[in-house]
Amino acid sequence: MVLEKEKEEEKKGLKEIPGGYGWWPWWSAIRDRLDFFWFQGETQFWVSRMEKYKSTIFRCNVPPSPPGFPTNPVVMLLDLKSFPILFDVSKVEKKNVLLANYMPSLKFYGGIRPCIYLDPSEDRHERIKSFVIDLIKLNASKWVPEMEAACAEAFPVWEEDLKKKGRAQVNHETGQIACNVLIKTILGRDPRAEGEYSLKTHGPFLFQAWLAPQLSPIASAGLPHLLEELLIHTFPIPYFFVSIFYKKLEKFFETYGQEVIDMAQIKYGLDRHDALHNILFFMGFNAFGGLNLFFPPMIGYVGGAGQKLHKDLAEEVREAVRIEGKGKLTANALNKMELLKSVVYECLRMYPPVPYQYAVAKEDLIIETHDGRYGLFLCIV
Repeated sequence: MVLEKEKEEEKKGLKEIPGGYGWWPWWSAIRDRLDFFWFQGETQFWVSRMEKYKSTIFRCNVPPSPPGFPTNPVVMLLDLKSFPILFDVSKVEKKNVLLANYMPSLKFYGGIRPCIYLDPSEDRHERIKSFVIDLIKLNASKWVPEMEAACAEAFPVWEEDLKKKGRAQVNHETGQIACNVLIKTILGRDPRAEGEYSLKTHGPFLFQAWLAPQLSPIASAGLPHLLEELLIHTFPIPYFFVSIFYKKLEKFFETYGQEVIDMAQIKYGLDRHDALHNILFFMGFNAFGGLNLFFPPMIGYVGGAGQKLHKDLAEEVREAVRIEGKGKLTANALNKMELLKSVVYECLRMYPPVPYQYAVAKEDLIIETHDGRYGLFLCIV
């Protein structure tokens, strides 16, 4: 009885979360999806609702939506003060919520649930996460040299295109940079090297083909509106259409990643099949997908920032390389490049590779924000 009274007292003074999911949730979810992609666009979708509800916290639907996907009613947190609660695993669960209520078929991942879909309370989560972090640390000395080597191949291509055409397409080369750096650093093998299961120069295409059906329900492909809605936003694209591409990646990693898979099995007790597909997911989805999304806009932001920033960056980089790296680009030299780090962080702020985070509340929550405290109370049936 005392506990119930304390709860009632706690609820007093809390603001009710504004917004809603429509009088017919199924249709309202479709309407909100069309607003998000076409009628308003992503930015105006959020701005208009913040203005309507006079709050940075409100209820709404997010993509994907019916008929081929479940509805996605959420409480949206759009300010810095409230956002961290999404990472408090004592209050929220992170199981199968990477893309809200939608989760692609496990066929895309060899039949296993990758680490990113696991809640931290699940045993596999900790072991897989530790394994991946260990992989990154063990290869720490390779990241900078491999990135430098990959850029040394890409930059002359852009320079040549600029001379001949007056413009350069960065996407193809940034994909190749990401693919080469990741695979050479983690597996110690050039994906283009000769061999029975060589990826040649097709690595970026294979990763992108595998990623596309998973992300298309929540992204725009640049197709005409009606065509895009019918083809990728209405029903999920079956794994069958990209299975041949994933199997090529799987065979490459299985053949040339034996040492890494051995480490996962012996040191972390992971099943070899589980380890293989988690390595593939980490490399293809987390790393390649993130870098491939981030590189082009970052280059665009820096390129459009003006000559003063270009000059300041060049001077800082050259000075740090001269003093800290003795003429070479090193991790110590990078740590001294304060302006460069600031530019990268600012680009990440403006264009984060993962723009949305989702979680499911485990209990009644009080969400703190800049304009007060909101209560989120669950009804468990």
